Amino acid sequence: MGTAALLNCLIVLLCRVSHGYNVGKNAAPFEPLCGILNVNKPRGITSSDACQIVKRIIRDGLRERYPTIVLPRIKVGHGGTLDMHAEGVLAIGVGRATKFLPFYLQGNKTYEATGVLGYETDTLDVHGERLKEAPCDHVTDAAFDAALHSMRGLYEQVPPIYSSKKCRGRRLRDYAIKKIPVEVKPCKVVVYSIERLSRPSKGLPHFALRVTTSGGTYVRSLIRDMAYKLNTLGTMESLIRVAKCNLSLADSLPVHSLDYDTIVRSLRNPTIEQ
Repeated sequence: MGTAALLNCLIVLLCRVSHGYNVGKNAAPFEPLCGILNVNKPRGITSSDACQIVKRIIRDGLRERYPTIVLPRIKVGHGGTLDMHAEGVLAIGVGRATKFLPFYLQGNKTYEATGVLGYETDTLDVHGERLKEAPCDHVTDAAFDAALHSMRGLYEQVPPIYSSKKCRGRRLRDYAIKKIPVEVKPCKVVVYSIERLSRPSKGLPHFALRVTTSGGTYVRSLIRDMAYKLNTLGTMESLIRVAKCNLSLADSLPVHSLDYDTIVRSLRNPTIEQ
């Protein structure tokens, strides 16, 4: 049996362990919830906001169903930040499954993004302050496609300064907000596949793409770097995470439609398969 299979067996075993949190001799036994929830995070809320929504629903549901016992602390976390202005798949771990969220954090992910050539912002998306502009009339469809395909493979990527990437124990975003100078070091990332999508129909300088990458890749930075290859600038307009490891957008649950029973039914045993 391989390492992945052994770890998955361990995960399933941990998630099936029951614990009693009884008040008095006649209190009913309580089995903590455990598993991974595939949530569709909307634009406008943070990944932490989504976790708090799930945590509140679980807490309120347990209080309603187990009014006579002292409930344990409910552990809820996510397996990889999705920016506030992005939407799509967010892996949320509940209970003991939170211990295995790093596997989702490091796993492959697939995005669909739209962008525009001609300018760059401090956040590398359209929600930031425009810093510089560059002509892009020279970029043909053929040149764009060539630059797109050249992004495949391993390369060193500088993450956005407005990001949750850690530097000396603090998020880069914290340095940017406080205008504290910091050296942003490149990280090795892998672009497994990248293709241009037919939308938007109006064509260049606007574009859309679908990309599958390793963990730690920023699509905002990828669009910036691709634009540099075209001797221009680029900015991301929108981002949807359509897959994360074994989780897909088609199977995800809108966070604002969740209730306790839906969460319990939808929790799945975590897996480290990519």
